[in-house]
This record gives sequence, structure tokens and C-alpha cells, in this order.
Amino acid sequence: EPDPTSMRLRKAGLGHLRSLEWVVRRFAPLLLAQATLRLGPRLVRVYDVEEIVADAWAALLPRVRALP
Repeated sequence: EPDPTSMRLRKAGLGHLRSLEWVVRRFAPLLLAQATLRLGPRLVRVYDVEEIVADAWAALLPRVRALP
């Protein structure tokens, strides 16, 4: 039986807005933390971490449907 995250991803890929919202809420904090960590203290003052995460979502969301 698939785990809840897999089920939500599948539904999000099919256009289910609540599942898409759930995926974004669940993973956005992790993406923000990862971007902040990878930029480091100097670059985090130069680049907008939220913009980087938004770009990541823009690249990922169209591909959610193709996930196995």
C-alpha cells in the first residue's frame, strides 16, 4: 500500500488542488532550509531564498504527473 506522501503526489499530478497544496506546505520548509544552507551566510544576503524555492516549484510541479 502506498504511503500518504505518494498518494498525495499522485493526486497533485492529476490536478487535485488540496493535494497540491498539501505537497507544497509539506516540502516548502525543507526546500527553504536547504536553499539557505546551500547558499551559506554570504550569498543568502544577496539572493532571495523564497525566489529560489519558487523557481524550484516552477520546475518541479509540471513534472509531478510523471513521477512513478
